[in-house]
This record gives sequence, C-alpha cells and structure tokens, in this order.
Amino acid sequence: QHPAGALVADELARAAGVPTVPIRLVVLPDDPALGEERKTFASLLGTFSEYPTAADARHPGFEDAVEIVDHMTLYAKLARSPEERVAVREFLRARLFDVFVSDFDRHRKQWRWAKRTKDALWHPIPEDRDQAFARYEGLLVRAAAGYVPQLRTFGPKYDRIFGLTFNGREQDRWLLPELPREAWQEVAEDLKARLTDEVIERAARRMPPEWVAIDGARLVAALKKRRDTLPQV
Repeated sequence: QHPAGALVADELARAAGVPTVPIRLVVLPDDPALGEERKTFASLLGTFSEYPTAADARHPGFEDAVEIVDHMTLYAKLARSPEERVAVREFLRARLFDVFVSDFDRHRKQWRWAKRTKDALWHPIPEDRDQAFARYEGLLVRAAAGYVPQLRTFGPKYDRIFGLTFNGREQDRWLLPELPREAWQEVAEDLKARLTDEVIERAARRMPPEWVAIDGARLVAALKKRRDTLPQV
C-alpha cells in the first residue's frame, strides 16, 4: 500500500469532481490518553479523515446533505420502492476515478449515500482510499493474482480491468446498466480534461517533501499516462 495514497487521492478527487472526505497526515502523540493502545500507537504516523454527517441544528451537513445512509440502508430502500433512485452518472464518475487511481477495493461497504435538498436522488460518497496506488508485486504475489483477481499493481499502464473492478462488481452491475456507452465516454473525457498536469503535480505534493523526493516523479509520470489513456480503457 502507498503510505500517502489517501492524501494524493483526496487532492485528485477534488479536481475530478468526485466527493471526498477531508483527510490530513498526523503523528499520534505519546500520550497517556491512548491507554492500553499507547505502546502500539504512540508516535505513529497516520491519517485522520473527517466523518461525513447530515445537517442538524449545529452543522450544515457534508456537501449540504440532509440525510446520509450506509449501503445496507440504501439497498433496502432501492429494493422497496422504484421512487428511490441513485445519481448514477455521479457514481460512474467515482468508479472511473477508482480505476484511474487503481483503487480496486470498492465493495459496497466503501460507500455512503447522501440525499440533498436540491433533488430526491442518493448521491455517492466514496470512502477509505487505503488501496489507491497500491502495488502488489513480487513473484509469489503475481502468481497468486491469477487466482485472486483483485491483487493489482498501480503503474503507467492499467492492470487487468477485471481485477480493478472485481470487488465492486455487485454494485456496478446493479446501478450502472441504465447508462448508455456514450455516458462512459463523456465522463472519461471530462475526467481527462480535469486532471491536468498541474493538478497531478499538486496532488503529489500533498506528500511530505521527503516522500516526494523518493516517489514523486514515478507517481506523477504514472498518473499522467493513466490520465491520457483513461478514455480508451
């Protein structure tokens, strides 16, 4: 896994028009408040991300959400009434972005769904970017990938699309069929236009300078190549 994957993906998602929960790099203090976990987590580097909630008397709500539900609640609603609908084109944008950053782990539990005041649709909120830019390499791992399709490797060329979308296949097959092929092409081209060189380079700089020196050039070059070839993929 890439230690800064969520940070870089957060910056890219903002430019791509994909909802993203604010995230920051932190070091946990060596503090007695950690209790029995102090030995494990004191001085550990990690990330904190906000938890999206709906509007209440004290807060405006994440992206003007008046209600936010988990995947189980959403699919119960969809099964119960044809009046319950998902913003499918937004979901497609998020899924193509997943493929762009090679975030293969996009099963239903990785999403929350928001309803806003402006319409009656359920809007996707992708969460948990821990597999963005992951590289599953090495002889034994690649051999295992023949049997575990989601073991994919991020690079300038897209890894096997079956594996990149495998964990999200159930939700994809439920929601995406209503869109014509033209919608896929339009959204892919729009993502390509939004993910400019400046955006990609800025996203890489979300990493600490020491990490940029180690991995910045490789990451930027791979993202630019993937951006250019996304419509074909």
